Amino acid sequence: MTLSAIYAVAYNGFLVLGWSVVLWRSALSLLDYKENGLRTFYADVENSLKVSQTLAVLEIVHAALGLFSSGVFLTAFQVASRLFLLWGVTNLGGLPVQQHYGVVLMVLAWTITEIIRYSFYGLTVCNKLPYCLKWCRYSFFIVLYPVGVAGELLLIFKLMGMPKVTEMMSLRMPNKLNFAFDFYWFLWFVLLLYPIIFPQLYGHMFQQRRKKIGEQEKKTE
Repeated sequence: MTLSAIYAVAYNGFLVLGWSVVLWRSALSLLDYKENGLRTFYADVENSLKVSQTLAVLEIVHAALGLFSSGVFLTAFQVASRLFLLWGVTNLGGLPVQQHYGVVLMVLAWTITEIIRYSFYGLTVCNKLPYCLKWCRYSFFIVLYPVGVAGELLLIFKLMGMPKVTEMMSLRMPNKLNFAFDFYWFLWFVLLLYPIIFPQLYGHMFQQRRKKIGEQEKKTE
């Protein structure tokens, strides 16, 4: 096994472990729902979630160096959008956002998706990929993708209803930079991107599913 392959296995294996911790802590927190509701959910998963998701920045480097086959632009866009939702929406919004049920939808969708994805990549490098994991990789998104997007939208809407937060992130004129930025309207811009980008990415995943699984299922009939 080459050095790059060893690194790929280690990287993907570490993130499978990291996201598994997020899933485990999520499950423990939800088991205490009757007692605590969602008051402690985000706090329970926060550290492991931030580490696991923020490490995805390395995927941009991997794509740029050609270590993995992913495109640089698409990888950068996906990673940046996740980091914005994590740090620029959930973390920034504080308790009102972090205790919203949209966090549960987003975190669970992200977590299950990433455990499957990193397991898929790691085992593919090892040439040990079982068909069941391949099927999960190209099937679970049918439910998880819309659930995750629903959670993300709910959190953005919740943040938009917090004037102090949106005002805090805005830059008004006049200023030394001679530049104005309105965080509230930036959030509206982000929201408007969803109906444009989501159908394309969702449709792309269905195309990948037909390509990766559909042909193999036809051969077994």
